[in-house]
Amino acid sequence: MQFQFRARLACLSLLAVFHLSPVYAQEQAYPSRPVRLIVPFPPGGAVDAGARLLANKLAERWSQPVVVENKPGGNTIIGAQSVLAAPHDGYTLFYASSSFTTLPSLNKSVPFSIERDFVPVATFNSGGWAVMASLASGANSIKEIVAYAKANPQKLAYASSGGSVQLLTEAFLRSAQINALHVPYKGAAGAMTALITNDAQLYFGNPLDALASAEGKRVKIIAVTSKARIPIMSTIPTVGESGLPGFTSEWWGGLMAPAGTPKPVLDQLFIDVSAVLQQPDVQTKIRQMSGEPGTDKPGDLGKRIAAELQLWSETAKASGIEPG
Repeated sequence: MQFQFRARLACLSLLAVFHLSPVYAQEQAYPSRPVRLIVPFPPGGAVDAGARLLANKLAERWSQPVVVENKPGGNTIIGAQSVLAAPHDGYTLFYASSSFTTLPSLNKSVPFSIERDFVPVATFNSGGWAVMASLASGANSIKEIVAYAKANPQKLAYASSGGSVQLLTEAFLRSAQINALHVPYKGAAGAMTALITNDAQLYFGNPLDALASAEGKRVKIIAVTSKARIPIMSTIPTVGESGLPGFTSEWWGGLMAPAGTPKPVLDQLFIDVSAVLQQPDVQTKIRQMSGEPGTDKPGDLGKRIAAELQLWSETAKASGIEPG
């Protein structure tokens, strides 16, 4: 009788472990229902395109819907807050971009800590910015734009739509040891128009937009900011090749989760994103968007974010950019 009682007790304990432990259930079944992927930008842009490519491929792999929800506004703060407000169980994820790391440098009040409240999973895609000069400036290279700035103090102007592009350009100016007047615009279209009309002589922009304007002979692409040349514009040198070997900067898109997400879920997400990135059609589509597929090892995205947070903070302070 005592043996039967102990056997029954053991069976009940085992059942409790299997049926009542949420961690065990999640390890075995994640995801067992639809997953939300929050994108803090409007539909149709470059970040949104990367997020939707990842979402579609994860949905195929999981046999579960991955629903992209666009929540723009507040320089990505609105989208980020919606992720933090949801349960931290792996079913609401965040598609971050390089602009996310500029938040503390450009905003007086950010209602969360990027490093404390979010966990980086993996980089999905990344790439360089196109450095463009106005045709009227006569500059055909980084060396020539630097020489123009030094020969014409206070005459070089750069366009930006604020945010990450402003910080990027200021970091470049510091590296080149030159000065330029910042001419702000509400969006990339306005900044590009300023370059075409020579209201600004320098602009860092999306490579695809740059190609379209350069092919129309309206601007000159003089370099790219990535470590290596961009395949779709392979004749354009990097900034490093052009005389500033210490300067590189890349945009990126990547998957993040709210802090407190179970580690088995985070581990599975990293495995699945890495598997998606091995698919030839995914690599082709990312390169068509002027990027390169992510090749992260665990922890790499976190290191990238920490380095950028420090760089943008130093750049903003050195350039006199006050948080708004």
